Amino acid sequence: YPDAWVVPQRSNVQRFDVPRRSAEWERVAAPWRASAGSGHRITRIERVQNVQLWSFYALRREAIAAKTGLHDGGERWLYHGSRANAYDDIVRDGFDHRCANMGGAIGAGTYFATRSSTSMSYQHGSRDRRMFVCRVLLGRTGEGKSGLRRPPKIKDRWNRETSELYDSVGGEAQGMYVVFQNDQAYPAYIVHFT
Repeated sequence: YPDAWVVPQRSNVQRFDVPRRSAEWERVAAPWRASAGSGHRITRIERVQNVQLWSFYALRREAIAAKTGLHDGGERWLYHGSRANAYDDIVRDGFDHRCANMGGAIGAGTYFATRSSTSMSYQHGSRDRRMFVCRVLLGRTGEGKSGLRRPPKIKDRWNRETSELYDSVGGEAQGMYVVFQNDQAYPAYIVHFT
């Protein structure tokens, strides 16, 4: 389990307030503030501890690491904004790519932003503004396009398609990444902000 977790837990899913000015708070808040833009203030950070989701995520990380040679499966900390009524579902059940917008610009999967300001635009109908800070396994990243329901096939050095698929699509240029497997992302924290 992650170092900050309180174990053992009383139930499969628990949420804990992260103490202000703690090292954990700063690890989450500093990059969030750096990419949020001016005028935003964090009011609360919750750590999500979901034993089952973490177990699935850890297994996927091992599989991607073995397949790609990336020791951590290409893990990145990224942001995800959602509808106000989706947060409890995501904390309990994880991300579900079946709920994805089929018209997404780089694929019909679960989107994660490199900047917190990007995820702010996905806040719908709530005065309680919040977003997830997620651990996301990118593995090998391919090029996305609208309508993709899974990552494209990897091409060899002669530009021929192989039988292997990329693990994600997107990139720094877009400021977005998309994954198509639910266990490739773990909702580690919820940042509440104004």
